[in-house]
Order: sequence, then C-alpha cells, then structure tokens
Amino acid sequence: GAYMYMTISSKYLSFLTTGLSHNTSLQELSVFIPVLVTNNEQIRTFFNVISQKNHLTELKLDFRTDQIFNDHTKQMSLFYEQVLPLVTNMLKLQTPIRLLQISHQYDLVSTTSPSIKWIEQTQQFFQAFFLHPSLEYLKTSYTPLLMDTYKAQEKSLIEQHKKLYPLKP
Repeated sequence: GAYMYMTISSKYLSFLTTGLSHNTSLQELSVFIPVLVTNNEQIRTFFNVISQKNHLTELKLDFRTDQIFNDHTKQMSLFYEQVLPLVTNMLKLQTPIRLLQISHQYDLVSTTSPSIKWIEQTQQFFQAFFLHPSLEYLKTSYTPLLMDTYKAQEKSLIEQHKKLYPLKP
C-alpha cells in the first residue's frame, strides 16, 4: 500500500495537510506531529483531513512538543486536553482504520492528581476505541491514568462492543 513516513516541524504541518487532502489512496501514515502550547489549529485541520481518508487503515502518530517542560502538569495537560481529544474525534469520524499507534515524548507520570477533565477525555478515548467498527489494534504508551481508566471501564466497554458487533472478536 501507499506508505508515508515524515518528521515535520510546525511550520510544515499545513503543507503536509494540503498534500494529504489531495491524496485519495493513502493506506498507511506514520508521522511526527508537533504539539504547540499556544495554537493548535493546524493540528485540528490535519486531523480533520485524516478523518476523511477512506482508505487509511494504519495510522502511527508520534506527538512532540517544540518545548521542554519542567512542569509535568503542563505536559499532562497538553496530552489529555489537546492530543487525546483530537485522536478521539478522529476515531469517531474515521471508520476504515484498523491499526492505531500513539506515542509521545511526554512524561505523564506525575504526583499531580488527574483532573476530572482528563479522566473524562480518557474515558471518551476508550469508548471511541471499543465502539469503533473496524479498529482491531491499539498500541500506546500507557500512563497510570490510561491504565486505571481502562480497567474501570473494561467490562462495560467489552459488553457494549459485543452488543454492537456480535460477530467481531
């Protein structure tokens, strides 16, 4: 299949997005995505384009910031409040995807208690994953919050999945 692997800086994300919007046969994409602290409109546009790819079955995303943080809470906030909602929305719109891999550079182990918003975003992510019609494989760097949320929802999500897709394992 058509495979694309790129490392991009934030200034080239709009060029990549434009190119992807014209590519109708892309099946696999592996890309480093710069996550900015201030304006992520380009990233939202990128995800909107990816969500419309009818042949994309494998997606590998590596999120990077262009800054180094001493504040772990800020890193966690970027991941749970910006990255995870974008991936969740993409899953709700992008149906052919079978494999999703998410990696990130963030140190998401912190002594800070997770906010209610982070927990809700994580719950919505797992719901989008389990209820997705074709997604078979998820690989991600698990954090304590992701693991705890998954464990708390696992039984309920598996039951919902079985009701919606009785023939799918």
